[in-house]
Amino acid sequence: MRQSRQRSARKYDLLCAIVSTIVTTAPLRLRPVEEQSATVGRRKRGLIHVRVSKARDDMISPELQVGHALTLARSENIDVIADPIMDLGESGRGFEERRIGEIRQMARDKQFDVLILWIWSGFGRNLRESLQHLDALMDYGVEVRAAKEDFDGKTTIGRFAIAQMLNIAELESNQKGDSWRDIFERRRNKGLPHSNRGRFGRREPRSTANTHPEAETGS
Repeated sequence: MRQSRQRSARKYDLLCAIVSTIVTTAPLRLRPVEEQSATVGRRKRGLIHVRVSKARDDMISPELQVGHALTLARSENIDVIADPIMDLGESGRGFEERRIGEIRQMARDKQFDVLILWIWSGFGRNLRESLQHLDALMDYGVEVRAAKEDFDGKTTIGRFAIAQMLNIAELESNQKGDSWRDIFERRRNKGLPHSNRGRFGRREPRSTANTHPEAETGS
């Protein structure tokens, strides 16, 4: 009985040590910034960012995302100073084709104080690059908020939660990529074309054309 209690105590101490290490080290790049003196005595200025990778049935429309962001702005007395920055049809895996450069330039020019997202995965599904861009915005004195996942980035737990949401977003993206690679490999092994549209210049039998379920279930 005594040995059992000792083992339980050691496990508890180890768990506490692990949690303490994670909370204090994981989100260093999402550090809090000092309150900017320029915002003292006036309402904060907000900018909304919306990203949608592609149209699909379960897509949260850009209009709905903007609506949630405006609700947050009103509740926090933030004045939205411009039309939303829209990245429509853009993947969250990279930032090269997106308008992040425009957002960073506006932040550098002190045109807004708060960037409002819908959820954190809307900012990006690449943990390393997302944290780098968020860190740059914070260096310019910009606060980043997510309307549906509004963690306090000025606290240790809040920064940890933000980093985890971005980490989960990358995990989901990687899992989808793995699933599609498995689908394409199965099709190659069966001698099927890359998609279910059939081979160019060849008429598929009616019973087999466009009936391959793999391409339909991997999304």
